[in-house]
Amino acid sequence: MFDQPLGTWDTSSALGMDRMFQGASSFNQNISGWNVASVGQNYRDFRTGSALTESNAPAFAAGP
Repeated sequence: MFDQPLGTWDTSSALGMDRMFQGASSFNQNISGWNVASVGQNYRDFRTGSALTESNAPAFAAGP
């Protein structure tokens, strides 16, 4: 089980986050501060089936 804090990760250079937390049924850390400006729309199913709430997820610019 991975339980280290992720909120301070530097994600500013990430170009894709497709399915990153898909199915992560126990994950709900606050990663809302992640800089996902470079990701664009490459985050299909980012949190589908996970425990990650909308308020704890990054704010992507546009829908997939």
